Amino acid sequence: AIGFIEGAEKILNGLDEIIAAPAGDREVTASLSPDVVHEVEASLSGKPHVTQLLIGRFIGSLFLGAMFGGLVCATEMFFLAAMVALTVIGSFTILSYYQVQVIRYHVEKLRVAMDWGLFWKARKTVCYRHIDFIRAHEGLFNKIFGTGDIHVHTTGSSFVELALEALPEYAPFEEELKKHY
Repeated sequence: AIGFIEGAEKILNGLDEIIAAPAGDREVTASLSPDVVHEVEASLSGKPHVTQLLIGRFIGSLFLGAMFGGLVCATEMFFLAAMVALTVIGSFTILSYYQVQVIRYHVEKLRVAMDWGLFWKARKTVCYRHIDFIRAHEGLFNKIFGTGDIHVHTTGSSFVELALEALPEYAPFEEELKKHY
């Protein structure tokens, strides 16, 4: 993993511990010292089912390929239309495969996190104190592949803040998250 800020997860974990602690907690104020190390421990980690996510993205690439091919086809250049469609479908599918390979989900001490990124690394976290409710979901593809999705909703938002998609064993993730909020 590429670290843009050395030990950023540890710094974030320390700040979360300080914010989550009751007012006047001496241990926490002592931890403001830069010498104190705040380890990041994930109680659960997982990655999505690759095939399930790729099927959805492949179907999306078929629509994109058909759309671009249809635009070129309007000019009556059928060979060019087929080449454009196949290029879009192939490149989108290959890129999607590598993007899906790097997605990781973590349930940590103070937050739930999702790491991803092929060309640049990104991380999205939600602290437990901000979680309003958690919803587990099984759609058609989830049932076919034996996976599930977990949607984390936060207080004050009407949208899904974090979606843990296509988890092969999503029940332990759901149980662990429900313990913390």
